[in-house]
Amino acid sequence: MELCDNEKTKQKISHDQVKESQVNYQVGQLTSSKKQVERLKQELKRYKSELERSQQTLITGDLSFSSTPQKNFTAPLSPNLNHNENKSFSSSKY
Repeated sequence: MELCDNEKTKQKISHDQVKESQVNYQVGQLTSSKKQVERLKQELKRYKSELERSQQTLITGDLSFSSTPQKNFTAPLSPNLNHNENKSFSSSKY
C-alpha cells in the first residue's frame, strides 16, 4: 500500500512540474507578446505622426501655391512680325 501511495505522489509531482513548465512557457510567450504589442503601438504612433506632418506640409504647400497670383501668358499663334516688316519682306521677293 505504501508503495502505491509513493508512486502516486511521484506521478503527481511529475505532473505538477509539467504543468508548471507549461505555465512558465506561456507566461514567457505572453510577456513577449505584450512587448511586441507595445513596440507596434509605438511604431503606429510614429507613423501617424509622420502622416500628420506630411499632410500638414501638403496643406501648407497647397495654400501657398493657391495664394500665388496666377499669370496667364498667351503666346501668339504665328511669329509676331511688324506689319511693315512683313510688307517689305514680301515685296523684296518679287
